[in-house]
Amino acid sequence: MGSATPERSDTEDHDERLARLCRVAIADTAEAGVVSLANRAPLALAVRALAPAVPSDRPYGRRELYTSAEGEVMLASWRPGASSAPHDHGRSRGFVIVLEGAFEEHAFALRAGPTRLEKVQDARTWRRGDGIVVREGPVHALTCIDGGLTLHVYAGPPGPFRIYDVTRRETHVARGGAWLPPDETLTREPWDAS
Repeated sequence: MGSATPERSDTEDHDERLARLCRVAIADTAEAGVVSLANRAPLALAVRALAPAVPSDRPYGRRELYTSAEGEVMLASWRPGASSAPHDHGRSRGFVIVLEGAFEEHAFALRAGPTRLEKVQDARTWRRGDGIVVREGPVHALTCIDGGLTLHVYAGPPGPFRIYDVTRRETHVARGGAWLPPDETLTREPWDAS
């Protein structure tokens, strides 16, 4: 008699399905810069129950759902009124899907001298179902208006990014969430006083 094939659990099936949906979303983002409409709904349904708790010392809770050499998928739960620090996305291309709530996004330009950052546009408001394109280079910050959930899909291997600390007038090259102080600072660069 041959050995019996073990039964697959619902958890294993869900994990495999989630990994497949994440790989498809990363491929969409790598190819077109966005997650296709056809792939957003199944991915959103698969991740809602996985929303992380929001730590008391952070603007949002962060849960990495999938990471590979091809990219990363991350889910964030936001408290009402919480804001990320101004940040870029390093060398990543990505797409952020608003699953719940509403968010304001502020864009910034880098300047020389003591101010360093300048808001360059009025806030854009993003609501449930909207998608935010993330490119290499631009600096932005998100503020959650009323509590929310966002799904972040990044193409390419996850790498360091910059967080701008306006109060201390320094830039952190970091990993982790876009908050201050960073989870892991690789380097810290003070802003010139000139």
